[in-house]
Amino acid sequence: MSETSDHTHPTHNLDSLDEEQCLQLAVKAILNSPLCQDIQPELTIQAATHIYNVKCGTLTNRLSGMKTWKEAHAHECLLSEAQEDVLAEWAKTLGHCGFPGMLDMLGEYASEIAGKKVGINWPQKFMESHPELKIKKTAPLEQYQAQSLNPTVVTEFYEMLKDLIDEYTSGKRDLS
Repeated sequence: MSETSDHTHPTHNLDSLDEEQCLQLAVKAILNSPLCQDIQPELTIQAATHIYNVKCGTLTNRLSGMKTWKEAHAHECLLSEAQEDVLAEWAKTLGHCGFPGMLDMLGEYASEIAGKKVGINWPQKFMESHPELKIKKTAPLEQYQAQSLNPTVVTEFYEMLKDLIDEYTSGKRDLS
């Protein structure tokens, strides 16, 4: 992830990056910028804000060593980032196994991990902060079986079965 030598055109597509990633690139570009003879960075903060589409105040604060909002408020979170990752993976695993994800179940598991009860809105907020997770409604298996059992499907099945039987019996193969 390097920028061109003149710092005016980053070599990657900034549209695909989130605000924090653009901010980190801007900080890196300024810190790695060669110095001019008058000891001023070649890439100014103002130029970096335009190139990387970040706010001037935020970039200045970050260059001064200020933490990100997420880092500064990490102590206020019920679960650590690693614990949230475990919870998200657990939810994905349940989904892959065919179990529906339910908010109350997510809240109960989070409470177990945290060692204290989560608030009523915590599971929904967790889902919002993890867009890769989705809750899908499930229907009973019988409903899907009934929907797939229609005359067209049944006819196609028996035609396929007949073709298979014909194939194996025409080659004088024994089906037993």
